Amino acid sequence: MSRAAGKFLMGLFLVQILGLFAANLPVAAQARETPQSRVEQQALYEAAQAVENKQYAEAEQILTNCISRRQAKTGYRVFLQLGNVYAVAQKPRKALASYKKAVSCNDQDPAVWQNMGKACFDLERFSAAGDYLERAWQLQAEKSPDVLFQAAGCRMMAGQAGKAYDLLERLCTGDPENVRLEWLQSFAQVCMALDKGQEARQAVYRLLARQPEKPQWWKMLANVDIRADNYDKAAAAFKVHNQLVAPRKEDVLRLGDLYMAAGVPAKAADQYEILLQQDPAARQYEKAASAYLAACRPEKAAAILKQAVERTPEPRLWHMLGSILYNQDKPEQAYGAFQKSYGLNSDKGDSALMMGYSALKAGLVHEAVDAFEKAAKFKNQQQAATAGLNAARSLADAP
Repeated sequence: MSRAAGKFLMGLFLVQILGLFAANLPVAAQARETPQSRVEQQALYEAAQAVENKQYAEAEQILTNCISRRQAKTGYRVFLQLGNVYAVAQKPRKALASYKKAVSCNDQDPAVWQNMGKACFDLERFSAAGDYLERAWQLQAEKSPDVLFQAAGCRMMAGQAGKAYDLLERLCTGDPENVRLEWLQSFAQVCMALDKGQEARQAVYRLLARQPEKPQWWKMLANVDIRADNYDKAAAAFKVHNQLVAPRKEDVLRLGDLYMAAGVPAKAADQYEILLQQDPAARQYEKAASAYLAACRPEKAAAILKQAVERTPEPRLWHMLGSILYNQDKPEQAYGAFQKSYGLNSDKGDSALMMGYSALKAGLVHEAVDAFEKAAKFKNQQQAATAGLNAARSLADAP
């Protein structure tokens, strides 16, 4: 999975900051915790007041002073809350160091592991973040699916799609009513990254069963089919997507391209014509004309290209129009089109060669000689142009 894809998913996975003063400890953590001294209790209270007033430097000073006084007797909660102060002050490296001291005193509190995961995420140490978040989930008396989802997000960011798959599969195999849409969406993304196309398809079907009106699920289904080279199914899914939104020109273009890939050029041409209303660029005219040619409708292709050269007289459009006219047995018109193409780009010999053939076919012998002489100067066209030139000269010399 690419870093870009991971960043897309991380909007779902990571909380901004985990609670400053964690919830009650599980029994195992309580059993290992050293009773707090009055000094620690007072420091924790005063630090909490400072944090509430956003006086983070003061909170840090209160807690570090407490640690200096208590030394080795310092309870893990002081290190935990100092880490939290560093975290809200956007000092993740210091936060992580404090959390590690806390976990060395008590490794049974899931809140410490969870906050370590958040600090590592901020430091872009995504693999470690995933490790810590998974450990937090394992220690929780009441398993939080949110933490498991966060761990899966970190696995994705670390490029560990296989591990992310295992976590997301666990989330998505419970009671269907309790499976969240974002879990299914992420599971489908991971399955696609791992080329598990059938599982990705089933995940998207589950999304569509719950929200058939959501265009993003139809787009995702199209992507699944594209990866499986099922372009006809992909086009069908993406057509629904475009019906559910006000399609952007990129969406219209994509549907047209999918129809072309599926071998339905007539439908592709319809999309490209719609696109021309939004973006009358030369490349779009060329796409529409190519689709009509593939659909065996050269007259429509020629009409599109005539519009194109009026708006954007580019040499390749004139050449394409000339080829259609030549094949329609309209050599004189073809000659004019190839002449326009060569006039706009005299560095290409193919238009000069076709000028010669068109002129010869139209009986314009002198024009043919002139065109073949031009084409003969190009290496790739030299042999054919020489043969055409000989034929044209023999006709010119004929009585």
